[in-house]
Amino acid sequence: RAGTSLIVVPFISLPAVLTHAALGNIGWSVAPAFGAGAIPSAAVGARLAGRFSNARLQRSLGYLLVALAVAFTAYRLK
Repeated sequence: RAGTSLIVVPFISLPAVLTHAALGNIGWSVAPAFGAGAIPSAAVGARLAGRFSNARLQRSLGYLLVALAVAFTAYRLK
């Protein structure tokens, strides 16, 4: 199943990147820094993921997403 997700990602992300680029929503001066950080982070994350159960990873991701949602909502309400 993980392979299927990896195949789908480019088909979802490419149109989003092209749309945001056309709208001028991408800071191209910082994009290389994000890319440079994403590649080694993905490699480290892949190695670490094997040390935890799927349930624990899913629960941790859920907590992270809820925390981000609360933080973004609080920021928007200021």
